[in-house]
Amino acid sequence: MHNHGHTHKDHGDAIQWVCGECMAARVDPSLQTKDPASFIGKYVKRGFPTGLSGPGQPTVEHMWVKISSVKDGVLRGRLANDPLYIRLRCGHRVDVLPEQIEAVQD
Repeated sequence: MHNHGHTHKDHGDAIQWVCGECMAARVDPSLQTKDPASFIGKYVKRGFPTGLSGPGQPTVEHMWVKISSVKDGVLRGRLANDPLYIRLRCGHRVDVLPEQIEAVQD
């Protein structure tokens, strides 16, 4: 179902609207220069490609990752929320490159 560029997803009792245009990558270049270890214990937002390409469908889903370690400059953590469009679930281990970081929260 489409409504002015928005996609409707019905997940039982959790009905959500997702704006396909709002899902574009928004990487923050200022975060790329920070020491990767400074992100340990924080939540970083990263975009994950959805593989979708139809009108009004999001091509990227932005998810929060709780960072627990860094190895060779790659941040490692666990997905902190449940995605709608990618084949991961809350708690899955994921890697984040510094150039993929869109936002940070404590």
